[in-house]
Amino acid sequence: MRGTWVTAVAFALTLGGCSGASAPTVSAAYDRNDPSTWTFEDVVDQAIADAETAHATRSQLDELEAAKASGSITPAQVRSANQAYIECVQEFGATTTPIEDRTSMGMWWPSFSISAPPGEDEATWGPLDQDCDQKNVAYVMYVYGNQPAAREALGDALVAHEDELKQCLIDMGGGAETSDFTINELWAALKDQSFGGEAYGYSREKDCVIDAGINW
Repeated sequence: MRGTWVTAVAFALTLGGCSGASAPTVSAAYDRNDPSTWTFEDVVDQAIADAETAHATRSQLDELEAAKASGSITPAQVRSANQAYIECVQEFGATTTPIEDRTSMGMWWPSFSISAPPGEDEATWGPLDQDCDQKNVAYVMYVYGNQPAAREALGDALVAHEDELKQCLIDMGGGAETSDFTINELWAALKDQSFGGEAYGYSREKDCVIDAGINW
């Protein structure tokens, strides 16, 4: 069963370049292996390259090119791409629910579920579902979650939950003194805890960002 994309999108977010007087500025030195340090243009360029490699539909590629030109992807574009994905899996016999509206931290997100066709096991269904995903919607969703409005929304959320997030990092055993962390340093530590876990000295008993209710 498939639902909203919220969790997967959050940790790919590029937080540099936030706009607005009250928005936090979260940035880091460029790292070719870490998309959270890329500019929005870099993110879109990589998405286009990956979409072409995945033989994405012309519609998805057009949406990505439009995003590159305008600097954003609209909810209407996201809805359209998700509908194309739903129609693709329906062709293979999947059961789906209609797209519903979900707002998280000021941004619209699609919410729906997909169930594999009766009798299909994961080994058979998984590749079909993934192919529909990659060809129709995956790269649009990735860019949608990395556009400037999303970066700013996440930056605001980090500030709003700053004390809770810092305490969680302490509880998860990273060993660093978090009280003086800047937002940049906090974001870097949260990525370490979420992705690296034990490799960075953290327990992964819980994900600090998800536990704080920052569920995209």
